[in-house]
Amino acid sequence: SDLIPITGAYRHRTPLPAVAGYEGVGIVTDAPASFAHLLGKRVLPLRGQGTWQRYVDCPAEYAIPVPDAVDAQLAARAYINPLAAQMMLTRYPPEGKRVLLTAAGSDCAILLGQWARQAGAEAVYGIHRSPVHAERLEAMGIIPVA
Repeated sequence: SDLIPITGAYRHRTPLPAVAGYEGVGIVTDAPASFAHLLGKRVLPLRGQGTWQRYVDCPAEYAIPVPDAVDAQLAARAYINPLAAQMMLTRYPPEGKRVLLTAAGSDCAILLGQWARQAGAEAVYGIHRSPVHAERLEAMGIIPVA
């Protein structure tokens, strides 16, 4: 999702000048008294914009603590696309159905496929372009389709 605005796809909602970036993890350097417990902690800034810069101003209530055991890149990527995948599975339950994933080599598609399997999908198929992806899909219980 970070790359979409820099290609101009969100032109209608991106007032210029603007700094790119919706996803990121940072360390809280300033917070209101009611959120002082976040000072010095790593957080995921939900509703943060301009995360491709050194400092981001985000409402304190949208600063979600990231556990030390979770890698910053993983935490940043675990917000927008996985949330959309979860919403899709909630709206269109896969139980008893066959699911077809495009761009199945992506982490998001693999996550979606695993969630679909856990939700009772009859089978999950993944369209891919690489033999490396095929091996990874099979390891995750997704049927590769070249």
